[in-house]
Amino acid sequence: MARVLEQGSFSEPFIATNGVRQGCVLAPTLFSLMFAVMLQDAFRHSSSGFYVRFRTDGGLFNLRRLQAKTKVLNALIRDVLLTDDCALAAHTLADVQLLTDCFSGAAKRLVLTMSIKKTEVMHQPKPGLLA
Repeated sequence: MARVLEQGSFSEPFIATNGVRQGCVLAPTLFSLMFAVMLQDAFRHSSSGFYVRFRTDGGLFNLRRLQAKTKVLNALIRDVLLTDDCALAAHTLADVQLLTDCFSGAAKRLVLTMSIKKTEVMHQPKPGLLA
């Protein structure tokens, strides 16, 4: 009898006996899919990050349109991906730590490791404030 998994949970572990060859065009696609699932799992209960207000009608740099009460959307941004790198972003140091802990926990659940030597932290203060 097969066990029914809860929605959002992972399948039973299985042994991978082969993979894709180095340089295969399928490798980055599979990596991106795996990374997207890991990030979805990592941040499913987190609201840390920052919100970007935008509209899909009108000009991109028409800031007066963002002052309207209607048709303005908010998107939560907490991770930015580029190739095999991930940048986590938040307003406070505590939120950055929370995002990092969530990311690390999801990586461990997928039997991945974070390289502390390759991890960098950047702080950008608000304009007009000294670091």
